[in-house]
Amino acid sequence: MSSIDMHDAMNRIVRRGASLAMAALLAACSPNALLGNLQDQVLLTQKANGQTTPTPSISPVSGRYQSDQSVFITATPGAVIYYTTAAGGTMPTDPTSSSPVFSAPFAVAGNGTIVTVKAIATKAGMIDSSVVTSVYTIVYPTYTVTYSANGDSQGSPPVDGNLYHQGDKVTVLGNTGSLRRFQNWNTTSNGYGTNYNGGTSFSMGAANVILYAVYY
Repeated sequence: MSSIDMHDAMNRIVRRGASLAMAALLAACSPNALLGNLQDQVLLTQKANGQTTPTPSISPVSGRYQSDQSVFITATPGAVIYYTTAAGGTMPTDPTSSSPVFSAPFAVAGNGTIVTVKAIATKAGMIDSSVVTSVYTIVYPTYTVTYSANGDSQGSPPVDGNLYHQGDKVTVLGNTGSLRRFQNWNTTSNGYGTNYNGGTSFSMGAANVILYAVYY
């Protein structure tokens, strides 16, 4: 037998031995164990290849809002979201696997509130995502109350220099400017709206208010 034939014969013996060994290994392992091993290899390959978890999204977008907001964070399916927050314009620390896990929307509420939110997404076998940051500022709109002489040039209507938020209590001013034949205030110039006397009050709505003088 030539040296080439001898080499081929040895290779066949080795390959047959490897096949028998693999068959024995497969017979000894359960399907679940084999699947688990395969999944582990896939995850290790992903991480070794530098696959990064997509960055999560925070909604609504950063900004200044005139009403309370509900913050929601989303990520790629199967990822876990960790987040941190800080109030008053300070910057929170970057989230880690020790940070709170996002599971439900949370509120950013209250006039003058400033909240900064940071979040990351993690997924088994992949590199953690980059950090995403959103900043929310809540500033409720303000409204005014204006008093109109409603055509009378004798005397002057009072001036209310306050700014009111929706729901604030407004105390109606009296006839401090000595309008002639003054009777009361009304929400319409023709007197067919709601009447108010000085010292009474109402709750501010979501619009500026003009109170017109009604005369005898």
